Amino acid sequence: MSTRMQKFLLQLSIVLLVSFFAILAFLIHMFPPVDPNWSADEIAAFYQKYSTQIRFGVMLSSWITGGFLAWIVVIAAQIYRVEKLKPGKAPVLSWLTLLGGALQAMVLALPMMWWGVAAYTPSRAPDATAVIHEMAMLNWITADQWLPWVYLPIVIVCLIPRTVTHSPFPRWLGYCTILMAVTSETGALAYMSRSSLLGWNGLLPWWIPIFSFGIWYVIFNTQVFKALNAQIAEEQLAEQETAQAA
Repeated sequence: MSTRMQKFLLQLSIVLLVSFFAILAFLIHMFPPVDPNWSADEIAAFYQKYSTQIRFGVMLSSWITGGFLAWIVVIAAQIYRVEKLKPGKAPVLSWLTLLGGALQAMVLALPMMWWGVAAYTPSRAPDATAVIHEMAMLNWITADQWLPWVYLPIVIVCLIPRTVTHSPFPRWLGYCTILMAVTSETGALAYMSRSSLLGWNGLLPWWIPIFSFGIWYVIFNTQVFKALNAQIAEEQLAEQETAQAA
């Protein structure tokens, strides 16, 4: 894959991610997550009030969530630059990144579907809507089980000796990724309680992970953009030198 295409895909993935969270906030009304202590009647009233908005938001998000895959492909391509210098060795870290990211993208799409189902027939029995709602919320908050298989290859390529020029994986980024992974992989705690600490809108399952990942996401993408720009400049210089030699 050309570095110019990688840069385009990275830019596209960021635009789609920002759009995705805007949809979650202003149409689906799940950013930040709603109160896990709502009764079945309160949940039903929520979906009755926002039925049209939620369904429209889910329709849009069904097209947008695939943007996560574009981001994963760029990460895998940059990891492959490190792995491909070892003849006869399978690029297992690149494969792991692609598989982990693809599975994560699929899991992230599921809560959108559940919210759409809950809003599709808002007149159904409140208990039934509550079950669908809880399934969607827990899926949304705890659906981070595949991301560690993206973080792990990043950490490894950051910590091994640098073998390529203009790599987006300095050693310090590996430690930053470890810290982020430790602080952001607490979403599954939401299964244990509805409290302000462990509930799905609580400090550990939601607020700390979302801020930790958000900060790391900006840092990481800045590194990748910097590396891609350097790679593009190097390729352009090589093309100019080839043209002059010809």
